[in-house]
Amino acid sequence: MDNHYCRTSLWKYARSISDKVNIDIRGGLPTKAPPVDTDEIFVPENVLQVPAWAIGTEYYSPPVAVVAEKRGRGISMIPIADGELDD
Repeated sequence: MDNHYCRTSLWKYARSISDKVNIDIRGGLPTKAPPVDTDEIFVPENVLQVPAWAIGTEYYSPPVAVVAEKRGRGISMIPIADGELDD
């Protein structure tokens, strides 16, 4: 709407809507969300089972073997072939 009306008209229309239906459509600056500890979210207990209908379809790719003993977690869990690691 701001491409078609001046700022004062937009605020006037927004206030009119707010007065009639008690919904503020003006928006404003978003509030900052608290930080999220991903270690608490991405745990084995939160992993869901793959639905039976998905196995064997284009929507499911089975997991591949991972060399985890020499690497940490996160992006370091990308599969690599033996001998590709520089020690």
